Amino acid sequence: MDGDDVASIAINAKDVLNKKWIYFDLSKSECNLRFDRQYYIIIKMYGEWGDDRHYYRIYYGDNDPYKRGSAYVYENGKWNELSQDLCFETYGEYNGNEPDGVEERYALVIGNAHYSSGTLVGPINDANQMATLLSESGWHVSLVINATRSDVLNAFEQIASKEDMDDIVLFYYSGHGGVLKDPPDYKPKYAAIHTVDGKNVGATDFEHYFGEVMYSQKQIFIFDSCNSGGFIEAPTNITRDGRIIIASSLMKEASYGSRKLNSGIFSYYFIQGLRGSADGIDGYSRNNEISAEEAFTYAAPRTTEYAIKPQHPEMYDGIEGEVMLTKV
Repeated sequence: MDGDDVASIAINAKDVLNKKWIYFDLSKSECNLRFDRQYYIIIKMYGEWGDDRHYYRIYYGDNDPYKRGSAYVYENGKWNELSQDLCFETYGEYNGNEPDGVEERYALVIGNAHYSSGTLVGPINDANQMATLLSESGWHVSLVINATRSDVLNAFEQIASKEDMDDIVLFYYSGHGGVLKDPPDYKPKYAAIHTVDGKNVGATDFEHYFGEVMYSQKQIFIFDSCNSGGFIEAPTNITRDGRIIIASSLMKEASYGSRKLNSGIFSYYFIQGLRGSADGIDGYSRNNEISAEEAFTYAAPRTTEYAIKPQHPEMYDGIEGEVMLTKV
């Protein structure tokens, strides 16, 4: 830690953009870096430190974000190793969504059953069971029953006020849904969930809140509703890296409930999988934890087999590796 500086780069705080990496190009350095030596990145602060709205901040994490990394601080003429790892430094205007090095898990669970056209079988039971399972596995769960459009958007805002880039956000919905068609051609444009006040929350709403308002880099969507495959298939969809989207049926299919099961058919098997039946299915690791991928793999063929009419669940997986949902 007492060696010579091999290179230095000055960074203007205004060059540090939100949600971006800063790259250090040392290829033109006059120093020949040796592979048998260890080098350190040292961050030095110069000039104004900022105020409570504009600042420099160094983040630390307990979950070893860079694997076997080490952070030191220079105090009283010597280097002292910290118990936490240095993650990164950012500059910006405080907005409450800065990462804190801790992965929190937030879930919004909605069950809509009471519509003007009648009452659906299953959504309230499905939502209550899903909320309980997730809560028991450490998720911070918000449960909304018979939600209006305003209820859904307000719930989005509530999660956005808590989550940051380190966190995982899950959205589960059971209820009526469909694919909306706009003029002039009236071809399917985007999928939507139907709220109990006769309104919709569509793909454009999801993209606005989850893509622009929220900062979480891992997001999971589970829809048990008719035509829910439109969130994956429709021209305006919500697929992107960092997301898993699970739909109970293809875009042109209905999703069915069962009075015998008191549940949506897909939700029944998905929840059964989360309770432990999906652990280790089809080559996945048997580890007493159930991932979104395992639960879908368990539920999809059983849903198709049980439904009296065509219903084929589908999944878009834009997250590398598995994302664990429950512990059993």
